[in-house]
Amino acid sequence: MTKLVSPAPYGWSDYGWGAWAGHKGRDYGWYNRDIAGSRQTFFAAPGKVVLVQDNAGYNQGFGNRIQVEHAPGFITAYNHYMNGTVGVFKVGQQVTAGQYIGQMGNTGETKGTIHLHFEVWRDGERVNPDPWFTTDIPGTQTLHPNDRVTGPLGANGRVEPTTAAAVDGVVGPGKPVRMAGFTRQGLGVEGNPVWYQGADGRWYWSGGFTSSNLAGLEDRTPPAPVEPEPTPEPTPEPVEPEPVQPDPEPVEPAEPEPATPVDPLPPFPEPTPPQPGEPDPPLQHAKPRPLYGWIGGIIAVIVGTIIALFGR
Repeated sequence: MTKLVSPAPYGWSDYGWGAWAGHKGRDYGWYNRDIAGSRQTFFAAPGKVVLVQDNAGYNQGFGNRIQVEHAPGFITAYNHYMNGTVGVFKVGQQVTAGQYIGQMGNTGETKGTIHLHFEVWRDGERVNPDPWFTTDIPGTQTLHPNDRVTGPLGANGRVEPTTAAAVDGVVGPGKPVRMAGFTRQGLGVEGNPVWYQGADGRWYWSGGFTSSNLAGLEDRTPPAPVEPEPTPEPTPEPVEPEPVQPDPEPVEPAEPEPATPVDPLPPFPEPTPPQPGEPDPPLQHAKPRPLYGWIGGIIAVIVGTIIALFGR
């Protein structure tokens, strides 16, 4: 069931039903200390827009107005808006409680004051709105906090959060859909990348609903890929230097051993000169020296020479 919420929660209201003769509704004013904030107005309950009158002039004292039906025969009305405010809404559009309408105005019968004149109509007659702030509206559907109501064109359920994905189901206009999550990284439509994911697993573009409220829904945006950390290069193990062998100490050359003296060959005997008056001695052949004597002398000379050369 549904109760009304304040259509001007940041303003004030001292003039209710019957505040003066013929006053059938409740007026909401604003504060000088917060003009823009306190002049904001909102729909008092979810429902379907049934009347939009913009640039309507005096319009029987209502000025520019919008009406929303919340249950058969139960309507709320919002009056005195400035030109161009309510024209953004269309008849048949689904709206939600707390959805922004616009700033208060002073078209119609306002006595020159900017305010909101709020009314409740039941079966074609205006009734005191005050009881309906604490009493359920008859015939209203109770919505779960995660329900979102489709707009005037309905909504397509898709297998992925993109309009290129296959349609897996269609929901008509003004129907609630139970949602479980959302993503902000779907393929954007008209600059809106937010997609709802229903409890049935289907994806619905949020622009097809009367509200883009994400409260109570799980953020199912996939996490950004994490780049792997670079593998550090292995640190080479220190190589101990090989020990340096010291230079060898210089070796003094050995003193050469003295050469063994070689006995000289014995001299040949000098011939004895003949004495005067003596006849010349007969010619005598020299007695040949034995062969082994010559060879031994030569070997001794060679050995001495080698020792002298290489023994130093």
